[in-house]
Amino acid sequence: METNLEKFKTLTVLIVATASHARAAIRRMVMELGVRNIAESSTTSDAMERINTIRPHIILCDWEVEPLSALEFCRAVRESGDIRDRNVPFIALADQLREEHVFTGRDKGITEILVKPFSLRTLALRVSTSVERPRDFVETDIFIGPDRRRREKNWRGPERRSRR
Repeated sequence: METNLEKFKTLTVLIVATASHARAAIRRMVMELGVRNIAESSTTSDAMERINTIRPHIILCDWEVEPLSALEFCRAVRESGDIRDRNVPFIALADQLREEHVFTGRDKGITEILVKPFSLRTLALRVSTSVERPRDFVETDIFIGPDRRRREKNWRGPERRSRR
């Protein structure tokens, strides 16, 4: 999938990471995509307070952030009655990917997980897909977030529903 950098100019991105060098590295990559509106938070509590003012099109959140983890922060955004856009795409940035990260993240409402280090192309593809072709937003008694089912027809993961 080719990306067109012009489409990123109108996006607002919220970067949430405790370490200033991590925020700076993510910011540089996002700027290389052409994004002009970038907000940063060093804590999830600051991000929660500012999210309605910032009105991000996408959130990029380090997995290890404080005081809430990326999982808890995403869930708080999804479940908050005070957040205007609870279905904002949420990309968690992890140092390593474990199977439990994928399943737990999916169940908490995370849209995508990117494993560091990631390329600019990978970031562009994930942001583009998350914003341009978002999965349907699902809200039930036990889950709030993007539809956990992928649209790809050839996906053969262990939780794929079989046709009867």
